[in-house]
Amino acid sequence: MLTGPATNAANLSTVVKIVGKKSTAVYLASISLVSLGLGFLLNAVSARIGIGNIISHHQHELFPAWLKLVGSVTLLTMLIWFYVHAKLLSGRIKPMEKETNRISFPVKGMTCMHCVGTVQKAAESVPGITHVVVNLQGENIEFDPVPEKVIQEVKKKIEMAGYEV
Repeated sequence: MLTGPATNAANLSTVVKIVGKKSTAVYLASISLVSLGLGFLLNAVSARIGIGNIISHHQHELFPAWLKLVGSVTLLTMLIWFYVHAKLLSGRIKPMEKETNRISFPVKGMTCMHCVGTVQKAAESVPGITHVVVNLQGENIEFDPVPEKVIQEVKKKIEMAGYEV
């Protein structure tokens, strides 16, 4: 009862992401040791005060054997089906390829997000320019292919905004 909430899949995945694999192993070991220790302590205390005989050690089967077998076969079938379809579909689905036909050129002088916005607005003010992406770290601008005349107009607008192209 003590370890259930602390060791469910959602909690463990979160713990691994936050503290890493080694610390998660220490976390699980400490939970196990504390739970076992508290279990032994509970057994010792209950035996000392005389309530150890109340606990019944007789167990009943919750489900009949045929139902357990049907459930196991169903689960195994579902796992095999998923694995086979995942392998079959992985060959059909291709990752999206990055567009290589975009126009890109460096823009010097951008130092903040306001500069990025200014460069983007300057480029978008030119008719025919779509999908503008301005990168502050790389100090460049990208957009869909357009005629050379439009590219020169974009460069002119960016320079008018105070940046070096």
